[in-house]
Amino acid sequence: MSIIDSFEKKTANYLETMGVSLNNKKALVALSGGADSVSLLLCLKALGEKAGFSVSALHVNHGIRGEEADRDENFCKNLCKEKSINLFVYKADVPKMAAEKKQSLESCGRDYRYSVLDDCCKENGIDYIATAHNANDNAETVLYNLIRGCGTDGLSGIPKRRDNIIRPILWAERDEIEEYLRRMGEAYVTDCTNSDNVYTRNYIRNVILPACKRINEDAVSAINRAAVYVSMDCQYLNTEAIRTHETALDELPYALQSRIIRSRYKKYCGGSLEGVHVNAVIDALGSTEQKLVSLPHGVNAVICRGKLSFAESKEALTYDAMPLTAGDNPILEGVVNVFLDADGKNGAKILKSVVKGGLYARPRKTGDKVTVRGINRSIKKCFIDKKIPPSARDIIPVICDGEGIVYVPFIGVADRAYSKFDEDFYGISVTIDERFGL
Repeated sequence: MSIIDSFEKKTANYLETMGVSLNNKKALVALSGGADSVSLLLCLKALGEKAGFSVSALHVNHGIRGEEADRDENFCKNLCKEKSINLFVYKADVPKMAAEKKQSLESCGRDYRYSVLDDCCKENGIDYIATAHNANDNAETVLYNLIRGCGTDGLSGIPKRRDNIIRPILWAERDEIEEYLRRMGEAYVTDCTNSDNVYTRNYIRNVILPACKRINEDAVSAINRAAVYVSMDCQYLNTEAIRTHETALDELPYALQSRIIRSRYKKYCGGSLEGVHVNAVIDALGSTEQKLVSLPHGVNAVICRGKLSFAESKEALTYDAMPLTAGDNPILEGVVNVFLDADGKNGAKILKSVVKGGLYARPRKTGDKVTVRGINRSIKKCFIDKKIPPSARDIIPVICDGEGIVYVPFIGVADRAYSKFDEDFYGISVTIDERFGL
C-alpha cells in the first residue's frame, strides 16, 4: 500500500473510532494553508469521492500578520480553485477585537474561528467541522497543561470529537503529514511566527518536545498513549460524579468533589473554573458556618456543612486610590488591609530613600507593568501565571509612590525600591478576605 493510500485508510479508520460516518454528509475543513490543514482537506476530499460526502473549506484572515496573512488567504483561494473545493473566507481585525474583549490574540482568534465555523455550518446546512489537530499538537497540549499544573482533564489532551467538531488526523504525527503532501506533490504555507520561541507553544514544539525525543524517540506516541489512559479514567470519574451528584460533597474524595463543583457551576452560569477556584470551594467544605467563595462571572459559591449552592454576587468590588499611613489601612470595609510598618520590621521591604511623595494603594490598571529582578512584565500576566483567581485580581492593591509602582503582592518589590543592604525600609503587609481563595 502506498503512503498516500495508507494515510487515507488510517484517517478513514480513525473516523470510525469516533462513531462518525460522513456518508451523504457535508464536512467543513478549517483551512489555514499550513501542512496540517492542507493534508486534512485533500485527504477528506479523496475519501469523500469514494464514500459519497462533500467537503468545503473555511479560511480566516485574522488581520495579524499583514502581507503574510494575505499570502495565506491567496494560497487557500488558489488551492481550492484548483481542486474545485468551495471556500468560505472571513476577515477580522482580531487585535482590535482582543483589545476590546481584554483577551489574548490567541484566545480571541480561536474564539472567532470557531464562531464563524459554527455560523457557516448553520447557514449552509453543513454537518461536521473538521479541524487539523494532529498527534504532535496533542502531545504539546499535554505537556503545556502539565507544566501549568492542570488537573487530569487537561492531561487527557485534545478530544478527537466534541459535538459536531471532529479531528480526523489526530492520529498522525507531523512527519507523516508532511510526507503525505510530499508524495502528492502538494505545497503548503508556513507561518513565520512558528519559529519564534517567545511564544510558549512554539517553545514546547521547538525545544521541549525535541528534548523529550532524545530520551524516547517515540515520545509523541508515548505521550498520546498516556493521554488516552488518563482520558479513560476521567470518563469513569465523570460518570461517577453524575451518579453521586446529590451526595454531600464533604463525604466524597477530591476526584469527585472537583468534578461535581465544576459541573454544578457550569450548569448555574455556563462558565468554567480554574483549579484555584475549585480548591477554594473544597477548602471551605469543612466549615460549620456559612462560607462564601467569590467565583468568576459574578457568582458566589455558598458552602455550609458540606452543602454547596450558588448565588449571584454583589456588584464588583472597586475602590479609589488611597494614601497609606502607619498601621492598618483597611480597604473595601476591611475586605483588604494594607499594614504599613514605618520601622520596616514586618512585611515586604520598601527602600525609604527612593519613595517620592508618600505611598498609596490603588487597584491595578490596564497596561500596568512592574520590573522585578530585572524582568519587566505586565501585572495581569504575572497574576495569571501565579494562578490568582480573576475575581481577586482587581482588589489586590498595587502600592505606588509619586513615580509609579513600588510593590505588588504575589509579584514582589520593584527593583528601584529594593535593596539587599541594611538600610531604612517601610514594611508592607497585605491581607485579603479568605473568600477570594488566596
